Amino acid sequence: MTVARSAKTVCVACGAESQQPELTSTSLLGTPDLDLRPSELARSTLPLWVQECPHCGYVGERISAAPYGGGIWPHVLLSADWQELATDWRGPPLASRFLRLRLLEDAADRPHEAAKASLCAAWIADDAGDRSLAIACRKTSARRFDMALSIATDDEDAQQWMRVRLIDVLRRAEEWDAAALRCAAFLEIMPEGNARTILRFQTDLIGKRAAACFTVADALTANGGTQRQWIRVERPPKAQTSLRATGRWQTSQPPNGWLSRLWVSSRRTSSQRRSR
Repeated sequence: MTVARSAKTVCVACGAESQQPELTSTSLLGTPDLDLRPSELARSTLPLWVQECPHCGYVGERISAAPYGGGIWPHVLLSADWQELATDWRGPPLASRFLRLRLLEDAADRPHEAAKASLCAAWIADDAGDRSLAIACRKTSARRFDMALSIATDDEDAQQWMRVRLIDVLRRAEEWDAAALRCAAFLEIMPEGNARTILRFQTDLIGKRAAACFTVADALTANGGTQRQWIRVERPPKAQTSLRATGRWQTSQPPNGWLSRLWVSSRRTSSQRRSR
């Protein structure tokens, strides 16, 4: 079940008030896609992941907050790229919101967050049937994931799943050579576990030039087996949001940020891939 509410919000950019939706809880009814897009019902909550001020066009997880510092967003809102997305955009309106969020994340030098914002725009394009936009957004996302992976961190688990996402982003953008090379390189350093199993599955998909959407369950049960392991899934980016898994899923306490770890128990086969 998904629950949302409307709250009076003051925009940090222009000071105007507006009613903004806030996601308070949602559920998962299956495994995520290979790029960690969540299953339903969380899958359909994307419009609630980013707020937009109707007066000035500022966007953010919460438009009442200024996570980038006062010196970043005024410059970005006046840029030509922002104005094109805000006033001359011809694609899905929700994709414009996520792409403007990516501009803010770029200006704040947060490549991982920028990569996720671009990927969310690609998901919107997928749902709208706009293949060219989806590919363009994934190419932008892939460049940001590459930048994020170059930043030293002690969180090797997060790095592993970032690599998993990057390979799927490249595959679905039909960047076959780059996807094959990076997947082979990642397999050389990836320890045994779900992430490595998914990369092996990706190797087969890349070799077949298969750009369709597949799920984690497709990868983990590709040979008719059953897997019960920890994985990650993209999580609605609101700190107060409750994410509940149902059916054969059980939740743990999620770490900070958008990623929540879930326990998989599924017998889905690779023939049961998503339609988008």
